[in-house]
Formats: sequence, C-alpha cells, structure tokens
Amino acid sequence: MTAAPPHDPWFAPDARTRVAEVVRTIEARTSAELVVTVRAASDAYRDADLISGLLLGFAVLLAHLYIPDLLPHTFVGPAVALAFIVGVVLSRTSPAIRRTVLARARQHAAVRAAAREAFVDQNIASTRGRTGVLVFVSLLERRVEVVPDIGVVNAPLPGHWDAALVALARSLERGHDLAAFEQALAALASPLAHALPRQEADLNELPDEVRA
Repeated sequence: MTAAPPHDPWFAPDARTRVAEVVRTIEARTSAELVVTVRAASDAYRDADLISGLLLGFAVLLAHLYIPDLLPHTFVGPAVALAFIVGVVLSRTSPAIRRTVLARARQHAAVRAAAREAFVDQNIASTRGRTGVLVFVSLLERRVEVVPDIGVVNAPLPGHWDAALVALARSLERGHDLAAFEQALAALASPLAHALPRQEADLNELPDEVRA
C-alpha cells in the first residue's frame, strides 16, 4: 500500500477526531461496530507508472516524426528515454495522473481487494455477534468500500441500506471532501439501527479511532 502523505488533511488529527465522533454517534444507535480505515492508495500501481512513461515517450517520438526539425536525429533516442523516465516520475508523484491512466475497473478492483484484506488484518470479524462493518477509504481512487461481517449481511436491513452504501462509495468522487464523507457515513446509522438496534448490554468491541 502507498504510505500516508503527512500533508494530506485526511490524516490530520482533526479529521480523525471528526470521523471518530461520527462513528460514536452511529454506534450509539446500533449494535453494529464500525471501523473506518483510510489509505492513501490501495495498490502500488506500477503499471500506471509504466503506462505514463510509455505515453510520454511515444509523444516525443510522434513530435519528432511530424516535426523533423524539432530534434537532431542523434538526440531522438535519448529524448524518448528521458521522456519515459519523466513520465514514470510524474506518475509516482501525482495521484491525478495515476487516476487518469488507470481504468476505473482496475482501481475499483484494487480497492475491493485491499478492503477485504484490511477486514481480515484488522480483526473486524472478532465481535461476538459478527456485526463488524469496515468502511475502507482509499484516497487516490476516491473510493469508499464497505465490508460488513456476516451478522450484518444476514440482518433484516431495510431498502435504504443499499442506497446509503452507494452514496458512501461515491462520496469522494469529486475530491477529498471530508464533509461529504461524514454526511454519507452518518447515513448508515438509520438502516443499521433498524436492523441491529443497540442493546443495553452492548459493548464497544472495536476501537472508534480511524485506522490506517
């Protein structure tokens, strides 16, 4: 996984506190246990770096073919190689470039796989009633993946549960909007409270703090 950028506001203490408060508000109404995990990206995406390098190198080659006087013939090879290297470096340092060159299906598959891996690694299935819910946020892909445990899947969830999941999955499509994510996350409370209302003996079995 890509390391968390220290300058990204999503990893700031204030953002983590805000999200944790939303989790506590939801859990005050339901026996479900929510865990929010935030990652900078769900994959290393080395293929995106190679694609970016190849595209930029090909662009330089095309420029030479259509504008022969642009570069001396002896400089064409080194220029293409340099363009390839620059393209790789730009891709590694720019999430926007990676999002552009990668197919959405590739990104969604990576987020889905990373979310399921995190579900296991973070022991979300350790609750007594198997009512854990992982909300996995992957910033590069601007995607949110929800992985519910079997106790939630088999609960009598109302129809607006699916709509809430879709809204949450798309809450970051226009950018890293923490407020939009918080609003979509909070909307999970109603269907979860309907299917799995909080009981007096409920314990907080999973930490509310945002994980990485």
